[in-house]
Amino acid sequence: MSRSTENRMYVPGFLRNKWGVTAMCLLVVAGIWLQLSGKEQVPTEPMLRVSTIKVDEVLLRPRARISGSLVARDTIELGTALTGLRIERVLVEQGDSVQQGQLLAELDRTVLQAQVQHAQAVVDSATAELQEKQALHNAAQKNLKRVMGLSQGTVSAQTLDERRAQADAAKANWQAAQAAVVRAQAELAESQEQLDKTHIVATVDGLILQRHAQAGGANR
Repeated sequence: MSRSTENRMYVPGFLRNKWGVTAMCLLVVAGIWLQLSGKEQVPTEPMLRVSTIKVDEVLLRPRARISGSLVARDTIELGTALTGLRIERVLVEQGDSVQQGQLLAELDRTVLQAQVQHAQAVVDSATAELQEKQALHNAAQKNLKRVMGLSQGTVSAQTLDERRAQADAAKANWQAAQAAVVRAQAELAESQEQLDKTHIVATVDGLILQRHAQAGGANR
């Protein structure tokens, strides 16, 4: 046997043509497919969608529901010393919160307003009278100084006494006018104070617990 014959490989007869090769490839592919299809397929789970929010740190304070009645620690009765005046307006109701200085009610101001106007007129008249008396006082003092400055023997003693008496009288009238102005101003201040009392205001911050006044009624 020659060397060429010894190196030849044995090939089956059905693989010696193209149809045999094709059939062999198909068999291999079919075997692989059967092997893969026989394995269990693990079902895939659907994807979960997750949403997030921003969390802030806060202080939690405990709360409690309690039933009962609230009683004021301090109570203040508000009113006015004026009596017999008609109540014009009441501006708050029971349960209202008020602040210091807030107007709560108002009384009729007609009579007291007239008294204030009269007192103001008296002050104006007294002031005008004071100005007049002061002018006479100044003139009398000036005249007295002029007479006293003359040389002795030029003016008689009687004339000097008359000028001195006129100056004293003018000074007394001026001082009386000053006192009249002070009295008139005091009466005006008192009348104004009474008028201010027709406005009833809150003296402190607080809560209206009871309301007795009614608009149109008389203040007693």
